[in-house]
Amino acid sequence: MLNETLDSNIPYSIHRSGGIIYAYFRIKDKDYLFPFISHNSNLVNYVISNHANIDAIANTSGFEISFGLVKTPIRDIENIDVKQLIMSGNLTDITTGTGDAFLVFGTVVKIAIEFITKFNPNILIMGAKPERQAIYSTFISRLEKKFPQYKVIKSAEIFIIYKDGAITLNS
Repeated sequence: MLNETLDSNIPYSIHRSGGIIYAYFRIKDKDYLFPFISHNSNLVNYVISNHANIDAIANTSGFEISFGLVKTPIRDIENIDVKQLIMSGNLTDITTGTGDAFLVFGTVVKIAIEFITKFNPNILIMGAKPERQAIYSTFISRLEKKFPQYKVIKSAEIFIIYKDGAITLNS
């Protein structure tokens, strides 16, 4: 049932702001952003060791994925500062409260597939709160089926999606 409901999606647009690639879509007068924030290997290693608590080393750069509902309406999607939006706390967790969670996540799945297809990232890092683990796990399994060249590590509230050779796991 959960897999089928994630097949729903709505139109979105992809943009760039200050080196961040992000997708934008709107549902019921609510603005959603889906940024892909590029990190060099040092920052990826920081996230792996300090947030995921995994004994591993990133051998390359990667992207951190965020999902969010924007607290205040976006007036000009072409000219927003996504980094400032995130830093200001104006991008909240994707809890919608509108009853559209499956439509939102279905759109997010489609965006992630397009991003991976276009940009071929080596590493993707995504956090998931405990109450969202089931839907995020379904999201990850969709990506694994579509892109079998990626492996997944799940630790605490972090998912790390990576290609062979991008991360070295220490025994």
